[in-house]
Amino acid sequence: MVFDYFYIVYDYSFIIQLLAVSVSVALLMRGYEKSVKGVLVFVAHVAGLFVAETLVNWLMFVLSYYVRGLQGINFPLSHFIVVLVYTAFFSVYPLCNRLILSSTIFASTILLSELGAQVVRMSITEVSRRAWLAIPFYAAVIAFAVLMKKISLNEYYEVTIHTTALVLTINIAAMAVEISYLFLNRQTQGNKFFCFVLVVCFVICVSGYLMAYFHCRERDENVRLQVENKLLESDKKMMQLSDRALEEMRELRHDMRNQYMVMGVMLREGRYDELSAYFESMKAELAQYPSSVNSGNSVIDSVMNMELLKAAANGVTINYRIRVPSALSIASSDLCRMIANLTDNAVEGVLRNGAGDLSVDCTIEADNGYLYICLQNAVGEGIEKERLLKFDTWKPDYKNHGYGHKIVKKIVEKYNGHCNYTVEDGVFIAEAMLELKMGE
Repeated sequence: MVFDYFYIVYDYSFIIQLLAVSVSVALLMRGYEKSVKGVLVFVAHVAGLFVAETLVNWLMFVLSYYVRGLQGINFPLSHFIVVLVYTAFFSVYPLCNRLILSSTIFASTILLSELGAQVVRMSITEVSRRAWLAIPFYAAVIAFAVLMKKISLNEYYEVTIHTTALVLTINIAAMAVEISYLFLNRQTQGNKFFCFVLVVCFVICVSGYLMAYFHCRERDENVRLQVENKLLESDKKMMQLSDRALEEMRELRHDMRNQYMVMGVMLREGRYDELSAYFESMKAELAQYPSSVNSGNSVIDSVMNMELLKAAANGVTINYRIRVPSALSIASSDLCRMIANLTDNAVEGVLRNGAGDLSVDCTIEADNGYLYICLQNAVGEGIEKERLLKFDTWKPDYKNHGYGHKIVKKIVEKYNGHCNYTVEDGVFIAEAMLELKMGE
């Protein structure tokens, strides 16, 4: 009885089914990197899942001899246990994403596998050749997993609880229909009506996932449009700040002529104490105007000068160190958004965290084929390090705020770079590196 599983069930068709399940689950819940190491790790996960599937199915097969209620549903239950454990311990995605991906691939796997079994039972071909009829359905499991990977929910910032609950309800309902039939109708012959029901349930599961995907994409697009509008508003405000600063500089230049005349009179009359006090007052007045950036790169100069004006309007000083060539192989729009987002977040962090040091340190350098951008700002006492690194915010438009970090991440990925956020000795450090094309 213990070894009947390997003689009766564990044939080449069942092995292919377990491989299809293992590849699909590992692909969706873990993924792989496009490197030799990444492929080897992926293969190791598939092998581990295959062994787990074999052992758990064997155990459930043996138990079904003693627990009659398991007969007919022992294999779906085995898949459920393996997928649940793997998702809980090895998946790298957020909870809602895990629930949707795991429930959808589990439901589709069971539905397609049972559909293949029903087709085999209805076949009039020889028994030794019938099992091959189920293989296209196992291949469909992998094909659907590839489709889910192609249009993955993980592309988007947030999957809502309501969307997750709806997809779970659809998948559970589809599984309930199949398991109810298997539990109530234990006949071994294929059933055409049941095949039709399985196809309908599979289409419903696919539709549920696609609905969740397009819903998330629409929400993401709405958030992106809101952020675009805010960026336009920000550009407008920056232009207003620039115009105001320019007007103030013109007024200052006009006023300087009169001040020079007054200082000349004091110098001729020997009123050195008054002249010194007058000169100090002029220094204090000039200190409110931030110095202008002149790195030689017009794009970086423009965005940094705007950021200096914005920061000065909020009482924040930006100390910058910029060493870049006059032209970079990075699109101007990407460069502007990268610097603007990181700088805005640093200035906001200074104002929000209540740190005594109202300054931001900015470093932008091009070296060894990479553009390095680093923003540092002090963190006030009592601010949770974990919350900062999760980018939790106190702003009411927290979704738009989080989208700024997503913009930075996408730009970094576009230029084969990486970004890193750390908190060290009371200082929040945001670093990003973008790959530069050689010779440009």
